[in-house]
Amino acid sequence: MTTFQPTSRATNHNRIASTIKPSPPIWSTLLSTVSTRHRIPERHLLLLGSSPSSQSDLITQLFPPAPPSRRERPRTIPLANTHALGYTYRDLPSSDGEDTLARVNIHTLPSPSTAYAPLLTRLLTPSAIPNTSVILLLDWSKPWSFIPELLAWIRLLKTAVASLSVESQHLLEDNNTEWLKRRDEDAQTSITDGVTRTPLTPGEFDDPLGLPVTIVVGNVVAMEGLEKNGWREGEFDFVLQFLRTGGLKHGMGIVYAAPGGDEGIRAVVYRGLKVEEERKGVKHNVVDREKVVVPAGWDSWGKIRVLREGFDIEGVSRAWGVDVEGSTNEKEGSTTEELWASRVANPKVEDKEKPKIEVEHTPDQTFLGAQMERLEAFRAEDETAKKQRSQTRRTNVPEDSSGRPSIDEQIGPVQFNMGGIQYDADEALKRIKERTKQGSGQAQGTPERTRTRESTPFTPGSPPSFEAGKDIPVENLEAYFASLMKGGRGGSVQNSPRVASPRMVQKGSGEGSGT
Repeated sequence: MTTFQPTSRATNHNRIASTIKPSPPIWSTLLSTVSTRHRIPERHLLLLGSSPSSQSDLITQLFPPAPPSRRERPRTIPLANTHALGYTYRDLPSSDGEDTLARVNIHTLPSPSTAYAPLLTRLLTPSAIPNTSVILLLDWSKPWSFIPELLAWIRLLKTAVASLSVESQHLLEDNNTEWLKRRDEDAQTSITDGVTRTPLTPGEFDDPLGLPVTIVVGNVVAMEGLEKNGWREGEFDFVLQFLRTGGLKHGMGIVYAAPGGDEGIRAVVYRGLKVEEERKGVKHNVVDREKVVVPAGWDSWGKIRVLREGFDIEGVSRAWGVDVEGSTNEKEGSTTEELWASRVANPKVEDKEKPKIEVEHTPDQTFLGAQMERLEAFRAEDETAKKQRSQTRRTNVPEDSSGRPSIDEQIGPVQFNMGGIQYDADEALKRIKERTKQGSGQAQGTPERTRTRESTPFTPGSPPSFEAGKDIPVENLEAYFASLMKGGRGGSVQNSPRVASPRMVQKGSGEGSGT
């Protein structure tokens, strides 16, 4: 057993310091090497626009979940995209499913509000810019909102990019250079050797954003509803030509997210994320309207014109460039939204005027005074109509307004029989009136003697006399006709004295002598 003799503290300290040498950090170096070797590359995807449900469907279509194994339980990754800036992540597996190509950090925004510009600026860090891609998501259920939404998102991106640091601006320029290089590589054929720089066509990549952008139009099933509402091939071609013209200025790709078209949309989006497992060209498709695929850097004005004639590609490109910059001074011609609305109008336009809080009403006295004036006018109209009806009743009209004969004409003359003699009452009344008129004409200028019933004897069977210029007394006429009726029956005729004629006297005397 070894024994240690005590020594001074200073001597022991010097001896330990001279014998122990510092060892290299083995474990930290080993852990750093392993973590670097197994580190998964990170990518950043900005998913902008549409509803949270549409964003979730697109994420599922781009990154389908791996089939669950028997040992592990299926795990769902949450997606928080209901309010403001949302976030989730997805691992992108290789084709054989053994390795993970990249972990994609997905950031979502619901609307192109200018308040979200600082959030985008914080996401676009120098380390994230080379590995960031953007998706502008549209919905076919609202095609009239395509262009307004695209312009608003592009303005928001330009606002966020303009506030980046100088280092970030240089990285954005590097992205633009890489975009041109890839465009030239895609344009090469197997015949040519090397990469030849091809010039840009008019309206192509003249306003780069510094980030790869893809326009994805979802909910393709809604195109059937538009077709039932009157859309034809011309409208669908106009939409595609408009989107291609605007996307060409910024170097964007365009994809219609149709059911069964997952390969096309994945190829375009993965290319923007730079996670291609194999470098192969993306096949374009502009014929099938439900499965459109336009890779970035493939399009040109000539290809857009071929789709349908009559499209003003120069005017749309010029208006797009002016509206994206947001300059309101010295605008020539129509704006982009006006050109778009001329063919794709919103059928559900509502009055945007807000209802007034204060309701204007008429004072009670003013309202009652106006109603009183109306009532007085109605009363005057009623009195006028009443007077007209009374005058119409007094007037003896032979025929009514319908042209039918009057009642007197339908009944005919009033006649009766007296003692075998046919007597016309109407004719008698007519004669009496004529006599009255003649008497009034003769009596003009001479004083007329007043007569009473006592002074004017009435003889049955003879027509009564009347004073000129006065109405015919109805009582005398009634008595006159009553006497005629009685005379016809024989009562009054027998009682009245008769003057015997000479023939009757002689005949009577002869008979008497003969007896």
